[in-house]
Order: sequence, then C-alpha cells, then structure tokens
Amino acid sequence: MERQESQVDALKREIREEIGLEIEVGKCLRSISHVYEDEQKKLILHFFLCKRTSGAPMTKEVSAFQWVAPEDLSLFRFPPADAELVRDLPNLLKEITQ
Repeated sequence: MERQESQVDALKREIREEIGLEIEVGKCLRSISHVYEDEQKKLILHFFLCKRTSGAPMTKEVSAFQWVAPEDLSLFRFPPADAELVRDLPNLLKEITQ
C-alpha cells in the first residue's frame, strides 16, 4: 500500500497495474499474518472477494496468468504466506454463496 491509500484502493491499483483489469472490491474473506523468519519480516495479507467490472486480463507486470476453478488451485505453487488461504478458498467461497 502506498501512503494514504486504503486497502481497497491499493487492491484496485495493483490489479489495474499488474493485469489491466478494473474491479469492484467486495467482502474481505480473511486476513492472514505470516512471518518470514529468514528475512525477519511480518506480512498481513488481506484477501478480498472481487468482481471484474471492465478490461481484459493481460500480462503487464506478470509473466503469465491463468483462470482456474478454486478447487484446482492446489495444483499450483503459491508463496508460503498464501498457502493457508489457497487451501481454504473453495470452502470459503461455498460458505458465502450458500
């Protein structure tokens, strides 16, 4: 996040800069703390449910991307800080859509 920027504004900016999409930010699904012991850094990650409002995804700041079903996320490698949410995401999405 940049100075004076809200979590929602930072997320919108990053998605626009990274893959060229405009999004509507919804509910925060979960916040997770993760400590990288070797770097002595602590992150707090906030995971939001988002909806694409315009734009087509493109590789602006990323080398590649792929849309996958939540239950297929386990087929991919993610940074350690994301692992808990990736594991739980299919169940979280089921809970909010019921």
